[in-house]
Amino acid sequence: MNIRKWFSTTVVLLLFIAATFGFEIDEVIPCRVIKPGRQRNSERKGRPRNIFIKPNVCCGLKPFNSKTHICCLGKVLSKESYKCCLDGTFVPIESICLCHPASMWVVKQIEKLTSMEAQLGNLAINCLEIIGNLHQTIVRLQEDVEFMDRRAQDLYQKLIKLIGGKDIVDPLEVEHIVKLVLFLNENEESIQSAKKSVSYLTRMDSHQPQRLKLRSLRHAIQWSRKLKVLITQEIQVSLEDQKDIKKTQDIVMEREHILKMVSLKNIVLTRYNDHLNNAKTVLAIIDSDIKLTIHLQSLLDGVLTLVTQMEQTFQEENKVISAKVTAQQDAAFTPDHIGLPNLKELELWLNRTMKLGQMLKAEQVPTMEVYLGQSCNFTSWDGFLQRIETRIPMVMKDVEELKNLNQDSPKISIRVRDGFFKQLLDSKQSSKSNDSGSSTSD
Repeated sequence: MNIRKWFSTTVVLLLFIAATFGFEIDEVIPCRVIKPGRQRNSERKGRPRNIFIKPNVCCGLKPFNSKTHICCLGKVLSKESYKCCLDGTFVPIESICLCHPASMWVVKQIEKLTSMEAQLGNLAINCLEIIGNLHQTIVRLQEDVEFMDRRAQDLYQKLIKLIGGKDIVDPLEVEHIVKLVLFLNENEESIQSAKKSVSYLTRMDSHQPQRLKLRSLRHAIQWSRKLKVLITQEIQVSLEDQKDIKKTQDIVMEREHILKMVSLKNIVLTRYNDHLNNAKTVLAIIDSDIKLTIHLQSLLDGVLTLVTQMEQTFQEENKVISAKVTAQQDAAFTPDHIGLPNLKELELWLNRTMKLGQMLKAEQVPTMEVYLGQSCNFTSWDGFLQRIETRIPMVMKDVEELKNLNQDSPKISIRVRDGFFKQLLDSKQSSKSNDSGSSTSD
């Protein structure tokens, strides 16, 4: 089909874009990871115990490799040993499922899966575009941080030269000088602020509380100036050349400003990394669902081939049996002699007709629905498909929200991730309760 050809191209495009941005979609799947040596005995059949087959798809909460295993409506089965039936059961590989749907039902399910596949493919492309933009933003921020880190390091080296010249300087001494300069700067800001307050209060009417406040501010300014002199002297003593006090202050304050900018950039960088991880989580769920829909379509293709052959066989058998029945009916309902039958012939004819009716009732030709699962229940398939379908609107909302993120956006909650695990846990609990209920009734 054209949609399948389009999607094959889309998958190749997704992998190419993912590789361009330096990550692989297959690296992470949204369900738990199987550890080597932890597979069940039935899954180790024919393979050494310590061989680990990397899973690439989620079957509910169970990861599996689609080349070696089947996702049978939440159950992971070995392709070598089992066959999945669409009513939720499974049989040995050499057996045949007891229930089969009609071919039209299978075709509708394939069309439904193909449509879901196309929707998920478009969402995956949008999600990859978001990841690309986030990745570029993160790279740019990292480059800014690295540049500022280098600049701060250069200023630190200049400060060391001002303190010790060519001699080796104790880092603790450098740190002490930095703290003194920062304190000196804060003290100067306090002096300037106090001067403004004094100027303001001087212009106002002189009341007793204001006079006390003015006296207190002037006293604080005097002490701050004395403290400034003492700190400046202590800094000068530590310098190689005492005339470099202004240069030392400029270097320390510039470095402090850069370090604050680095801190802010790192906060933004952390937010963008959170956004990127969320986007990758959404993409991992989309990718798993895409592969799962392809996997289920492959399963349905095999079922469609089988039921189509069965229907054709039943139709041919129906034609043969119907022809025989029609010939017997013609013989039964035709009088033995031309003209009106007498009473004895009419009674004989009626008896023969009644016997044929009983025989036809006992040997009735089955209809297509009787052969093809009229009494079978495929609600397990519908429920499993519904869980995939329900996640698509969640993904749409998550992708839309990820598009609108910026550096001030807080970490968001991913709907499809929360819904993914909630759906599967609810279905698991529901199946357990159904099993316990059935065992109680038995």
